[in-house]
Amino acid sequence: MEGGLVNNVGYVKRGIAKKKKQPHRRVKRPVSKTLQQLFHSCKETFKGPDTVPSPQDVQRLRHLLGDYNNMKPEDVGLSEDLQFFKPGNIVKENQRVTYTTVCKCDNFSLCIFFIPEGGVIPLHNHPGMTVFSKLLLGLMHIKSYDWVDSEVSDDNLLQPPSSQVRLAKLKTDKVLTSSCNTSVLYPTTGGNIHEFTAITPCAVLDVIGPPYSKEDGRDCSYYKDHPHVSFSNEKIGETKEENDNDRFAWLQEIDMPENSEMDGMEYLDTFKKMAKQNKEWAVGIDLGTTYSCVAVWQEQHQRVEIIHNDQGNNTTPSCVAFTDHERLIGDAAKNQAATNPENTIFDAKRLIGRKYGDAIIQKDKLLWPFKVVAGANDKPMICVKYKGQEKHLCAEEVSSMVLTKMRDIAEAYLETPVKNAVVTVPAYFNDSQRKATIDAGAIIGLKVIRIINEPTAAAIAYGLDKRNDCVGERNIFIFDFGGGTFDVSLLTIKDKVFQVKATAGNTYLGGEDIDNRMVNYFAEEMKRKNKMDVSGNPRALRRLRSACERAKRTLSYAVTATIEVDGLFQGIDLCSSISRAKFEEMNMDLFEECMETVERCLTDSKMDKSSVDDVVLVGGSSRIPKVQQLLQDFFKGKNLCKSINPDEAVAYGAAVQAALLSEGIKNVPDLVLKDVTPLSLGVSVRITDIMSVVIPRNTTIPVIKKEKYETSRDNQTSVLIKVYEGERARASDNNLLGFFTLSGFPLFPRGHPLLVTFSIDENGILSVSAEEETTGNRNEITIKNDKGRLSAAQISTMMQEAENYKSEDNKFLRKANAINDLDSYVYKVKNALKREDISSKFSSGEEMDISCSIARAIDMVDGVNQIEDIVVLEDCVNELKAIFERVAVMGKFVKEIEGLRNASMTNFADVKRLIGRRFSDPIIQDDLKLWPFKVIADSDDKPMIVVSYKGLEKHISAEEISSMILTKMREIAEAYLESQVKNVVVIVPAYFNDSHDKQPKMLPTAAALAYGLDKRPSCVEERTIFIFDLGGGTFDVSLLTIKGDVFEVKATAGDTHLGGEDLDNRMVKYFVEEFKRKNKVDISRNPRALRRLRTACERAKRTLSYAVDTTIEVDA
Repeated sequence: MEGGLVNNVGYVKRGIAKKKKQPHRRVKRPVSKTLQQLFHSCKETFKGPDTVPSPQDVQRLRHLLGDYNNMKPEDVGLSEDLQFFKPGNIVKENQRVTYTTVCKCDNFSLCIFFIPEGGVIPLHNHPGMTVFSKLLLGLMHIKSYDWVDSEVSDDNLLQPPSSQVRLAKLKTDKVLTSSCNTSVLYPTTGGNIHEFTAITPCAVLDVIGPPYSKEDGRDCSYYKDHPHVSFSNEKIGETKEENDNDRFAWLQEIDMPENSEMDGMEYLDTFKKMAKQNKEWAVGIDLGTTYSCVAVWQEQHQRVEIIHNDQGNNTTPSCVAFTDHERLIGDAAKNQAATNPENTIFDAKRLIGRKYGDAIIQKDKLLWPFKVVAGANDKPMICVKYKGQEKHLCAEEVSSMVLTKMRDIAEAYLETPVKNAVVTVPAYFNDSQRKATIDAGAIIGLKVIRIINEPTAAAIAYGLDKRNDCVGERNIFIFDFGGGTFDVSLLTIKDKVFQVKATAGNTYLGGEDIDNRMVNYFAEEMKRKNKMDVSGNPRALRRLRSACERAKRTLSYAVTATIEVDGLFQGIDLCSSISRAKFEEMNMDLFEECMETVERCLTDSKMDKSSVDDVVLVGGSSRIPKVQQLLQDFFKGKNLCKSINPDEAVAYGAAVQAALLSEGIKNVPDLVLKDVTPLSLGVSVRITDIMSVVIPRNTTIPVIKKEKYETSRDNQTSVLIKVYEGERARASDNNLLGFFTLSGFPLFPRGHPLLVTFSIDENGILSVSAEEETTGNRNEITIKNDKGRLSAAQISTMMQEAENYKSEDNKFLRKANAINDLDSYVYKVKNALKREDISSKFSSGEEMDISCSIARAIDMVDGVNQIEDIVVLEDCVNELKAIFERVAVMGKFVKEIEGLRNASMTNFADVKRLIGRRFSDPIIQDDLKLWPFKVIADSDDKPMIVVSYKGLEKHISAEEISSMILTKMREIAEAYLESQVKNVVVIVPAYFNDSHDKQPKMLPTAAALAYGLDKRPSCVEERTIFIFDLGGGTFDVSLLTIKGDVFEVKATAGDTHLGGEDLDNRMVKYFVEEFKRKNKVDISRNPRALRRLRTACERAKRTLSYAVDTTIEVDA
């Protein structure tokens, strides 16, 4: 609702006002989850201006009412502490009722009325119009009538005194206190009328739905009691069943005074964007073989935002797992892979668009712990067990689940649904693989608005990063070596045009192949040394693969790496090492294949390597030192560009392309992208089986090309046209995409001409047509029957499956959260009642009731698998919650800090805890018991860490360790900046004392700077910001004000010895005691055992940030 009118006593019209020529005041506030839910419920309920929800449509209205009743003042940024709601804020001569537009669209509006003490809002809702009202704050008198359309008596007293006066029946006359539930104002016949009078300053939240009887707004108006006529109930013959309040009155509807005014302001800009039906977010998704990444163009900041997942990571494992209870995607799936290898799927992208019989699939199948079988049309199907049943999934379904996770990550960040995406694929993906990727999006209802090649997307990221340096034409070579695929592309960038000159690659070469080589190497070593074959044990293979992945990363910065897997197979440990030289030797043929592909791309582009201006590294495997050395040698010592993040660059470019293709997105860089087709496309010619190329590889797309062919026999009335892609001279040696028949033309001698047309769209997807010109007979095909492509019916079935998975996931999480909450409240209540000052305040009867409630809750927790009705669980949670709140109020002691999350830590967090402290500090002595390294005191009681280095014992201070970390940070910065770094600002906890630091930037202050710069466009007036910083080893809070460019710290507090490490310590102690109790073995003095247990506890802690329970497993 936008605009409105008010007179001098605070009467307001609900409708569209004549707009004054003055700007609205903007109030920018964050959008709460509850408000988002209400908005989306309104969208579902009110489908259009001409669609009136039926009173019988109970389900939709009840759902909307549930969301509406959940609204609290804080959900719309209100508090009774605001000046407006203070007692005594009465109507002054010029003080008006104000309203705030939360959102307004064609189908409904959300608004808040602010009514000062004594203010009145009378209004009239016309027939069929839906209005919900909820008192958020204050005390209000509400009086409501229904219009009476028919005469109720022949008594002359009941005749209207004038034509403008109508009979009305009083339905409500009472005082409401906040926060009350929603009043449903739903007129069905004659409409209804209301009068809200503020006893104290009030805020009322309104939802107004269709129909709208005028183009310029909703047809609402004032009413007032008619002053001349009154009568009693007896005169109109009420029945006994009617309420005493059902009195009748004459009411007069009146027009708005022409000179009336009101104050209004726009609220929640983010919601206004959500209300626009023609603007939908589109994101860029790098759907990788091993990891995926999602990004979005932020028009407010005019840059791409890489969206971090719920663990704070910029990439998410392309991994899906199934258990007896739930489906897991991303980090949660990968973290449990070692304990559930047969049902944890990875590398699904390598199966997309391929046949089960492909030699390369058969080779990889030997190293996958999950089972792959042949499905219909030789389509590879992955077998998993889910909730006790075997399921067969195709690669598209698994990829759709990863896409679901990436979409969820984007929606959590954007706080709005995401329906469109640009998805990247390897440049050498063929037609069937591109279509399969689009199918994966379709399965979950995600529209893939464009498929673009990964190197091209990376080039966009490079071009925008270097736009200020790109003067004239620059030739850019993209080297994209990822987890499962390898691509290279040569592009020229001139002005705003990105032109791909050539591309080459291998869709089955990546970091996974390097991992496979290492797995085979160590499996053979295990077989040679211990006479044991681990290749047939899925769990052993999964654990060995994880160790090999870690070793591969280590060899990017170290010359040797250790492989240690305790109890790998039948209780036998694997303890070995591998040098960088050996690693390079075993993979040299793969690296050389990469260089051959580089040379082929340059040859196709007809460009000399000396003309290349920049070589850009993309993909995690491009970090391998030997690969970088070979590439640098190939380009005659040219420095490689490492300034863009190889893990993020592809998603970055996809996000820019998504913004360019979306309507209403502003401030997007204006660029033109010209990509190429990676493989030649053509038809087979006559009986010789020659491949006749219509579109050569590296042709710029989109493109349409035509070729003339002739019939091969006399009197030929039809011709079979087979379409191929590939580079072999013999057509049948290439990939058959599809075929169709052109028939029905007259009898002609051999050599009659036919016209064949090939068309490739922006996504690289092919359509082929053929025409006989004399008759005009024509036939065409959009390639569909290639490589086991999913049919429309299959996609529809999988879409339903995806919805079922989502529904089951939500049901599981709802049940698990209820059990978790129930268990938590049982623990809290039992602990609270142990306090004498609390338990003494309850009578014996009350204590008995509470004990019974706790016993019931414990029975439910213990028998959770037998409980099907989630509502029963949630009712029990609410009961325990109410008890706990009562206990908390009585004791006045509860101060819960929930949702602790530590998504990113280093292995040196503990060392920082030593800085500036004495060895004899009690807190250091306590931590010593759980550190696997040795700490001693020097002559000044300074803690020194004891290590063995090259056979010698060394004593190192915490400051020295910290300097080593700073050295590494500087090297990372210098590699990115391609320049020396000599100056730095170092951040420390706010509560570090003088012995800790000399000239620090405090952690909370730095966080406030990041917040302030991110929110700069909305920080027009002074804002008060509270920073809550719970890190790995320290905890700080700070209160700051931001006004303009001034950041002022008002207060700070903290603890330099409280953080995630303390949570880990609690878990370690807990499981040490459990192990001691169960096995009569004390591991507290075994450094190696403690280190392994701590690592497992760290993983478990992270898992509990997004799951309600987790498993701790440490073999041998």
